[in-house]
Amino acid sequence: MQPHALLIGYFYARCIAGEGELFNIAIDPTYQGQGWGSVLLEAMIKHLGEAGAECIWLEVRESNAAAQALYQKHGFKLVNRRKHYYACTNGRREDAWVMQKKWGED
Repeated sequence: MQPHALLIGYFYARCIAGEGELFNIAIDPTYQGQGWGSVLLEAMIKHLGEAGAECIWLEVRESNAAAQALYQKHGFKLVNRRKHYYACTNGRREDAWVMQKKWGED
């Protein structure tokens, strides 16, 4: 039998001049709610720290309470809001939460 790999999630991030930025993180819906988001977020934090990031920035929809809770659990703090940043399917707009994690502030 051949070993196989299963992709259940990914993150897309970068580190420039000591600042990390998370652009996207996703877990296959079949595997959500099982702790994989935390595992992947921890890996991303570690990876950016090793790349020299002194802090990490991200944006999240105001309505995405599950993601906000995950980020807060891992030391991210709300530092700003971007009014009407996201377009919604109903034609309205939704605020973005700008969150930041600095090492040593957990």
